[in-house]
Amino acid sequence: MRARIHPSALIEPGVRIGPGSVIWDNVHIRHDTTIGRNCIVGAGAVITEGKEFPEASLIIGAPARVIRTLDPAQVAKMGSAAAFYVGNGPRYSKGLKKIG
Repeated sequence: MRARIHPSALIEPGVRIGPGSVIWDNVHIRHDTTIGRNCIVGAGAVITEGKEFPEASLIIGAPARVIRTLDPAQVAKMGSAAAFYVGNGPRYSKGLKKIG
């Protein structure tokens, strides 16, 4: 499974993101950074340049750091959870009304 990246995430050139990783909203990842496979980067995280994160890491904060390692059951659920949230966007936008 490829990485899922929220459209509001700012990812600079030279960033490597492993397959199966999920990058949430308002994340800023500086250049020359490596994020291993099956990682979660929490909303609002700021990853400074040149960092390397191992696979199955939960990464949060500003500056970002690994909080813990995800267990295999959590990694297995990540794909379906991410797909569910990505699918919410089009569904919710149908119910929006223009104001003003």
